[in-house]
Amino acid sequence: TLRRQGALRQLRVQVGYIALQLFWLVGFIFLFPWLSFAQ
Repeated sequence: TLRRQGALRQLRVQVGYIALQLFWLVGFIFLFPWLSFAQ
């Protein structure tokens, strides 16, 4: 049905957004020691 497809699309967007947040968090955790070490 159309409504279920819309819900699936919304869920996929939500999962993608959470994945992006986690990606930035992991990147920050990896980069922060490098930045503090450079100084």
